[in-house]
Amino acid sequence: MAKSYINIIDVSVTVLSLLTFLLDVSTDLVVCVQLLSQGHVVWGGMMVASVSVPALMMSVFSLTWHYHDASLRPAVLATHLLLLAPVERYVHAIYLGFKSRLSKKVVHTQRALTAQSDVSILRLFESFLESAPQLVLQLYIMVTLHRLAWFTGLSAVCSLLSLTWAMTAYTDAQRRAHKSVYERRPARLALHWAWQLFMTWSRIAAFVAFTAALNYWVLVVMGFHWLIAFIWISVRGTDFGSSFCEKWLFRAVCGFIYIFVFLNLNDGKSRWRVSTYYTLVFLENAAMVVVFLTLGNGADLIVVTCLSVFGGFVLDGHCLNEKIL
Repeated sequence: MAKSYINIIDVSVTVLSLLTFLLDVSTDLVVCVQLLSQGHVVWGGMMVASVSVPALMMSVFSLTWHYHDASLRPAVLATHLLLLAPVERYVHAIYLGFKSRLSKKVVHTQRALTAQSDVSILRLFESFLESAPQLVLQLYIMVTLHRLAWFTGLSAVCSLLSLTWAMTAYTDAQRRAHKSVYERRPARLALHWAWQLFMTWSRIAAFVAFTAALNYWVLVVMGFHWLIAFIWISVRGTDFGSSFCEKWLFRAVCGFIYIFVFLNLNDGKSRWRVSTYYTLVFLENAAMVVVFLTLGNGADLIVVTCLSVFGGFVLDGHCLNEKIL
C-alpha cells in the first residue's frame, strides 16, 4: 500500500474520470434517441443494448463487492437499481479523498486508495463493454450513411476519450494503491493516455473498415480474438475474485478488453507479452485492411483508413516505452 497521503492529482484523476463517464453515457443516450426517432430501429436498439447491458453488469459486480465488504446501504442499493454504480463509487472515492487530505491519517488514505482502485476496475469493465462497441457502431453508421452527423461524431469522440482515459486511470489507480513506491508525473499520465489513444484508434479503425466490407462478420473476428485471449488469461491465471463465478466472469470480461488493448494482469516483466500481443494485433489489423481494400466499396476512404490504422499503430509504438508498462 502506498504510504503517501492523497494529493490533488489523485482527486483530479477521479473527478476527471467521473466527468468523462457522464459525458460519454449522456451523449450515447442522445444518439440512441436520435437513431430511434429517425427510424433506424436496429441501430438504435443495438446502441440501447450496448448502454444498458454493461450498466446492468456493472451494478451486479458493484453490489457483489458492497455485499462482501458489508457496505451495502439503502442509498447504495438505490443508486445501483438506477444503474448508476460507477457514479456512486466515484462520489464515494472523491469524498474519501478529501477526507484523507483533511485528516492526514493513514487509515483514511488506505480507504481512499482502495475506493479509487475499485472504481477504476469497474470503470475499465464498463468502458470496454459499452464505449468500445459504441464507438465501432457509431463510426460504422457514419461510414454507411456517408454523412457526418455532428452529434454522432461528438459522441464517438467522447467514447474514445472515455475509453482511453479509463485505461490510464485504471493503471494509475492500481499502481497508486498497491505499490509502496510509485513516482507519478503528469507527463507520464499524458504519455500513457496517448499510448492508449493511438492504440485504440488504430484498432477501432481496423474493425470499422472490416465491418464496412463484411458487415457482421466482424463479430466472428472479435469472437475468435476473445477466445484466444480468454484461454491465455485462464492458463496464466489471475488472483481477482473471491468466488468461482466471479473469477471466470472477470476472465471473460478481460478477454473482451484484449480485443482492443493490452491489459497487464500479472506481475513481473511484460515485454514479451506486449510484443506477442502487438504482433498479433498488427497482423489482424493488416488483414482487416486488406479485406476492406479488396471487398469494400469505400474507395474514397482508402487513404483515411490506412492512415488511421497504420498511422495510429506507429504513433502508438512511439508512445510505448518501458516506464509505462
